[in-house]
Amino acid sequence: MFLLKEIVIEIFKDILNTDEVTLILVRGENDFSCSEWTKESGKVERKNIAEHEALNQTMQEWLSGDLVKTRVSADNKQLFLPIEKRGQRLALVIARKKGSYFDSERLKLFSVISSHTAVAFDNARLYYIAITDELTKTFTKRHFRQCIDQTFIEYQQYGHKFALLMMDLDKFKQVNDTHGHVVGDAVLKQLGEIIRSSVRGNDLVFRYGGEGFTVILPDTGEKGARYVAERIRSTTEAPVFEPGTIDLKLTLSIGIETCPEAPSIHDLIVVADQALYAAKRQGRNQVVLADVTHKESRREQVQLKESS
Repeated sequence: MFLLKEIVIEIFKDILNTDEVTLILVRGENDFSCSEWTKESGKVERKNIAEHEALNQTMQEWLSGDLVKTRVSADNKQLFLPIEKRGQRLALVIARKKGSYFDSERLKLFSVISSHTAVAFDNARLYYIAITDELTKTFTKRHFRQCIDQTFIEYQQYGHKFALLMMDLDKFKQVNDTHGHVVGDAVLKQLGEIIRSSVRGNDLVFRYGGEGFTVILPDTGEKGARYVAERIRSTTEAPVFEPGTIDLKLTLSIGIETCPEAPSIHDLIVVADQALYAAKRQGRNQVVLADVTHKESRREQVQLKESS
């Protein structure tokens, strides 16, 4: 999906010769992402839409169903293209010019490619549904296997390092046992939102099973991985889950391993998982790097030999 966003933005900026392109993409009910390219930055970046921005007003108009057709601003410097298929709202493209305006010939090209873009986004939406965990809106464990394989291949071919975070909600069984699975599901849903909001647009978040999640961080070493992991951990610790009803305070334990430190996918997953459980053993609600786990393992092996 991330690649499709970049491709669509690339097409629109080239055909329309724009200075800025914003793409708002529907991911689910009341859930969307926003990416933006500017000529100044030269790259596609995730964008947070502030409530006071004019863009927020446009987005709300689109989400409410009041913006359903292509629109050009009065000064011909902004172009709004809502994309839908079979009545399903898929995306909103906003193209802008600063020093000039959109000419009629380029606008004709714009209308020609809009239907093809709708088909592409519809196919992407169906694929997204297939690889997404319905409860947490994170990717599935099956998709994790595909992504970790591809990420490792890219490391082998191009040397792109990456990091893997393995995380687990602390004492989650007590939540289910005490308050029931409905509350447990609500907690997992909120945790999914916390993790997704704590990472970059190209980072990949997966529900690994039960209360366990994993994150692939492309182009990230130990320092960057620890920074992201601590942000996720502290953000999980801060809020009250189920506020006004049960008021739960929950924590998260996280283990980290990086590539190329791990020589294979199997080692990467196993060692990150070991680091996760080292965090559990050390008192929970903390982040543990894999090298700490290795030292622990060596100490445990020495202790076993001395006691045998």
